[in-house]
Amino acid sequence: MSDQILALDGLRELADSAFTFTERVGYLKKHGVHSQSFSTLQPGMQYFDVPGVGYIAYMRKWGGTFVLSDPVCAPEHFAVILEHFHKRFPNASYIQVSKPVVDVLHLRFGLYGTQFGSESRIDLATWSLTGKKKQILRTALNQAEK
Repeated sequence: MSDQILALDGLRELADSAFTFTERVGYLKKHGVHSQSFSTLQPGMQYFDVPGVGYIAYMRKWGGTFVLSDPVCAPEHFAVILEHFHKRFPNASYIQVSKPVVDVLHLRFGLYGTQFGSESRIDLATWSLTGKKKQILRTALNQAEK
């Protein structure tokens, strides 16, 4: 591992650094709010790590570079981590990323995104199974318990 330090828009990155699995899980617990964040830990993934910021998980297949999920970092760091990732992988394809990530990719690099469906978010602290509209869910749950 190289000890060369690179400036990263006021952030610091150790060239060729790699997080340990424990460090990666720490970033995931802190910033992994995207629906695909947990998928970044699947076997075969490679990582673009920025200490103190987070990481981008990607896979090299069929001659291409594919990013699955938003960067696992605070949203205010999306632009800087994506900019440096893009310098290394200018032809990467971004799969299942959120609108804020698509906006950065469009504004910084002129890339476009295509929406394939939408994602719902449920506040589990306030959500319940009560009410007429949720009868089908209660029925399915009761049948599953049997």
